[in-house]
Amino acid sequence: MRSAPFPAGPLSALARHRGQTAVAVPLILLSVVASLCVPLAVRRLVVDIGGHRSPLVSVLVLAVLALGGALAGAWSSFLLGRVGEWTVLDVRARVVRHVLRARLLDVRRAGTGDLVARITSDCAQLRSMFDVGVTALPASALVAGVSLVVMGVLDWVLLLIVVATFAVAGTAIAVFVSGMRRGISAQQRALGEVAQRFTAAVSSLAVIKANRAEERTASGIVERAGAAAEAAVSADRAQAFITPLMTVGQQIAVIGVLSGSGVRMASGALSPADFVAFMMYLFQLIAPLTVLATGIARLQAGMAARGRIRTALELPSEAPGPDREPAPVPGAPALRLRGLTGGYDAEPVLRGVDLTVARRGVTALVGPSGAGKSTVLNMVERLLPAAGGTVALHGTQLADWPLDALRRRIAYVDQSFTLLEGTVRENLVLGAPGPVDDTALRRVLESVGLAATVAGLPDGLDTPLGGGTDLSGGQRQRLALARALLSDADVVLLDEPTSQLDGVNERLLRDVVDRLAGERAVLVVAHRLSTVRHADRIALLRDGRVVDTGSHEELLRTSAGYRALVEGQSGGAEVVRETV
Repeated sequence: MRSAPFPAGPLSALARHRGQTAVAVPLILLSVVASLCVPLAVRRLVVDIGGHRSPLVSVLVLAVLALGGALAGAWSSFLLGRVGEWTVLDVRARVVRHVLRARLLDVRRAGTGDLVARITSDCAQLRSMFDVGVTALPASALVAGVSLVVMGVLDWVLLLIVVATFAVAGTAIAVFVSGMRRGISAQQRALGEVAQRFTAAVSSLAVIKANRAEERTASGIVERAGAAAEAAVSADRAQAFITPLMTVGQQIAVIGVLSGSGVRMASGALSPADFVAFMMYLFQLIAPLTVLATGIARLQAGMAARGRIRTALELPSEAPGPDREPAPVPGAPALRLRGLTGGYDAEPVLRGVDLTVARRGVTALVGPSGAGKSTVLNMVERLLPAAGGTVALHGTQLADWPLDALRRRIAYVDQSFTLLEGTVRENLVLGAPGPVDDTALRRVLESVGLAATVAGLPDGLDTPLGGGTDLSGGQRQRLALARALLSDADVVLLDEPTSQLDGVNERLLRDVVDRLAGERAVLVVAHRLSTVRHADRIALLRDGRVVDTGSHEELLRTSAGYRALVEGQSGGAEVVRETV
C-alpha cells in the first residue's frame, strides 16, 4: 500500500487554509497595485507643481498609497507566513505518520538520519518554496509585467533600451541560477548523509568511546558536512553574482535612458512628468527582477526537497489486512509455522522452518548465533515478510488477520529491550488495551522486581527516561517485559529476555514466564539454556531449519547438537551426564 499522492504544490496549501488565504491574497494584490500606482502619483505631483497647482491632493494620494501598500504587504506576509508554517507542519506530520506505518525493512534501508533530514532541512526548503511560489514570484512577476507595460505606454523607445539591457544581464544570470540550483540540491543530499551518520554515531556512542574512535568517527561526519558546506558555498557564489548583475543592468539601462531621454524630451515626445514616472518604474523594476531570478532557483531547490519528501511518502506501508478479525479455530495451536523461509536480504535466513506452539506453555527456540531465531519472531509479528511458507495464528493465516488485531494478540519484547523517549508510565502502557491505574502498574512492576526502583525515581511513574535519569540494561529489559505483561495478548514473544539479568532476576523472570505460560502461549528465544531448560518444548534451530524438538531431557538423550550447546554453557560433558 502506498500513500496518497503528495500535494501538487503551494496552491494545495492555500486550498487547505482558505480562510486566511482569502484575506491574504487580496492584500497582496492591494500592496502590488499600490506600489505600481506610486510612480503615477509622483507624475501627477510633478504635473501639479509644474502647473502651479496645489500639490496637497497628490501628496495625500502618495501618502495613502505608500502607507496602505506597506500595511497590506506586511499583513499579507504575516498571514501567508502562518499558512506556510502550518503547511510545513501538515507535511511533517504526514511524513512522520507514514514512515511509522511503513514496512520495517524499507525504513531501515532508507536510513534513520536521512529520514530525519526529510522532516527538518527538506521541509525548511519546502517552506521557502511556499514563500517564493505563492507570494514572491507571482507578486514580482505582476509588478515587473505591469511596470514594463506602463513604461511602454510612457515611452516605447526608452522601454526598448531597458529591455535590451536587461536581456543581456538576464542571459548571464541564467547561468548563475543553474549553478545555484545544483549547489542547493547537492547541499540537501549531503545534509541527509550528515544526519544519517551522526544519528548512527550517537546511537553507538558507547562503542565509539570504548574503541577511542571519537576523532575517527567525527572526521567521517565532518567530511560529509564539508561536502555540504562546499555545495552551499557554490550556491552562495552563484547567488552572489545575481544581484550585482541586475544592478549593472539597471545602471546601464539608466545611462541609456538618460542618454535617450534628452533627445525624446527635446523632440517633445516625452514630457518631464513622464520622464520622472519612467525613471521611478525603472528603479522599481530591479527588485522584482532580482526576486524572479533568485526565486526560480529557490523554487527548483524546493521542488528537489519536495521530491525527497515524496520518496519518503512512497515507502510501502504495511498491509492492514481484512476488516474483520477471524474467530479462533477450535483445537488449533497458538502458532503453526510450515515451511517458513525468508530473511533480510536475497540470501534467506530461514530455509523451511516447521514449528508448532501450543496455546498454553513455553516453547523455546535455541541454537547457535545466526540460526534464525530472532527472524522467526520478526516474521510471526509480521515485522518481516516471509518469502515462502505459512504462519497461522489460532488456525488462521497471518495475512487473513487485520494487522492491528494480529499485533494486539501478540506481545513482543525485542532483544534490544527498546524503550521509547518518555516517562516510565508511557512506556508501560504503550501496548495496553485501555487505561491502566497506578495500582495495576505497581503490581506489574512488582512482578518483575522493579517496584522499588521506580518508586525511588524522582517522579516515580512519571519520571522521563533518558538524559539524566535512566535505567540499567537489566532494568530496561524488565520494564519492557512488564509492558508485555500489561497487554491482553494471548501469545507472548520474548527475544533473549535474560541476556542482561543476574541469577536472582533471571529466576524472577522464569517465575513470571511460568505464570504467563499458565494462561498464554510463550515463544522465547534464548542463548542461556538455563532460562529455557524447564520449557514445555524446545526447538533447536540450525542453518535456518528446526532440526530437533523435545523437552530438555529428551534432547539431551537424542540430539547431539543440543548436547553440544549444553556442554558449551555448562563446562563439559560431565554436567550433561549429571543432568540426564
